Amino acid sequence: MLTGGAAFADAKLTGAGNGGPNSTFQVVSYRGAFGPASTAGSNWATGWTNFNPQITCYNRPGLTLANKAADEQVQGLSVAPNPTAGAALLSFELKRADVATIRVTDALGRNVALIEAGRLAAGSQKVALPASLQNGVYIATVSTSETTQTTRFVVAK
Repeated sequence: MLTGGAAFADAKLTGAGNGGPNSTFQVVSYRGAFGPASTAGSNWATGWTNFNPQITCYNRPGLTLANKAADEQVQGLSVAPNPTAGAALLSFELKRADVATIRVTDALGRNVALIEAGRLAAGSQKVALPASLQNGVYIATVSTSETTQTTRFVVAK
């Protein structure tokens, strides 16, 4: 546990480029890369990065994310072909009949398509994704009453 702040009186730390008067660093009252949420402009990554772990999986392309185990309701969520140059199919299997909503968002989290699939029977499902999508990375989300799962796909025309 830190009991106090750092002391930057050493000339090696306060000279040009290290928090001193001619520095490229900015002296702040908090520790870390980002200030408290109440600090205006504290997230220096905003506006030039796409970092949003709530909607983007940074582990592996095509990785399915779920708030329940995949084998409970939706299985085998995938987009083919991936990457696609136009028409693509979202494929998955429902273990039980359920109402499903399919949403497509871009890499910035903006909704680009909403497919109200309605009540689907148990078994294999194939849903056509919009062929009009522009080049980019997209996230297809399948939501049922039990789970929400996503998979990424790329459009390269």
